[in-house]
Parts: sequence; C-alpha cells; structure tokens
Amino acid sequence: MADPVLPTDVSARPSHLDPRRVNGEGSFTEAVQGAWHELRGLLREHFVLGVLEAQRAGLHLAYVLAAVLVVSVLVVTAWLAIVTAIVAWLASANVSWPIVFIVAAVLNLIAAALVAWWAKRQVSELPFSATLRQLSADRHDITMNPSHAQASRS
Repeated sequence: MADPVLPTDVSARPSHLDPRRVNGEGSFTEAVQGAWHELRGLLREHFVLGVLEAQRAGLHLAYVLAAVLVVSVLVVTAWLAIVTAIVAWLASANVSWPIVFIVAAVLNLIAAALVAWWAKRQVSELPFSATLRQLSADRHDITMNPSHAQASRS
C-alpha cells in the first residue's frame, strides 16, 4: 500500500525531499544543493516581493503628488480670488489704485511670511538626526543645531 502523504513516484519530488534521506540514503552534496536551491528560491521570492512593494509605493506616491498638485492649484486660485475681491472692494470704495495694489502686495507678503515661518519650524532639526544619534559613537555630538555640534567637537 502506498504512503498517503508521499507520492509513490519518487522521481517527481525534488531530491532534497526524497524519503530515502530519512534512512540515510543520498549524498551530503545533494542535501547542500537542495538547501541552496531552497535558499535561492526564498531570496528570489523576497526580492520579487520587495520590487512589487516598491512599485506599489511609487504608484501611491504618484497619486499623492498629483493630489497635492491639484490642491495647490485650487488653493492658489482661491487666494487670488480673495485678493481680487479685496482689490475690487477697495476700488469700488474710491480708494486710489496704488493703495489697492499696496494692500494686495501686503496681503501676499504676510501670507508668504507665515508660510516661511511654518516651513522653518518643520526643518528645525537635522535630517536623520535620530538615525545619526543611534549610529554615533558619542551620542552627545549630534544636536539640534549643526553649528553647535561643530563647536562641541573642537
């Protein structure tokens, strides 16, 4: 009677899965070759999975960047409409055109200053500072201010 778990045709199985190995039959070279084949297959599958994940991440990044672009255009359009409405309102109130344009320019400068202030707060620490702290032999060398780090090393 045939073993219900193993197929009866031994030649259909890979050599490293041969039941004769349990009995000590087969060579060590075949076992190493079988293990090498399995390792290569495992590495190949992990590599393919990594490539597919990278492609998926790239596609999602493209979607996010496209959305950011659309949102940016809509926000700029809304801002221009607000400034235009203020200019039209001031012009209808018999304010001189130079004053109207100065008000529009001041509004744009205030908005630019607010965005610059926000951007500066976002870049307050060194890029990869946590990674550098973990990799650094002396963790106290890396600080929030790069000029301070140079001064402390001197």
